[in-house]
Amino acid sequence: GVNMFAMLAGRLPFRVPRQGPNRRQRLLEQITHGVGPTQEQEGSHISSSAMDLVRQLLRPDPVERPSIVMAMKHPWITKNGLYPLHPYKEEGIDPLQHDRLLDLICARIDVTRRQISQSVSENRCDWVAAIYHLLHDQADGQTTLRDRTR
Repeated sequence: GVNMFAMLAGRLPFRVPRQGPNRRQRLLEQITHGVGPTQEQEGSHISSSAMDLVRQLLRPDPVERPSIVMAMKHPWITKNGLYPLHPYKEEGIDPLQHDRLLDLICARIDVTRRQISQSVSENRCDWVAAIYHLLHDQADGQTTLRDRTR
């Protein structure tokens, strides 16, 4: 909610002066009250549908906030249902294909099977995982970066 408000309004929804007493207490009070007149005024240029989602995401009680799946179904996100979003579901990797990829990478690069498996299973953003996923996508027949530049 905070990030969405900041992106749409160009400023953070809850602010207090940099100097002064009880800064944290005043900030906490704003957060616990949720979207108020100040945020509504600062977001006056934001569409009513987008502001509705912001209000929901900035509800002080986390239990009352929508889940990511619910937020993905909001009319502002889906253009009133015209463009529904679906949560990403990672398909299982074929164990035989996984072993082949590990062998291929180990044969060409100074890295162990354990390092590759750990990098991939922990969803690291490193060169080892990048190589694995690029080769995996290529083996699945998915478009590669090289194909897109042709």
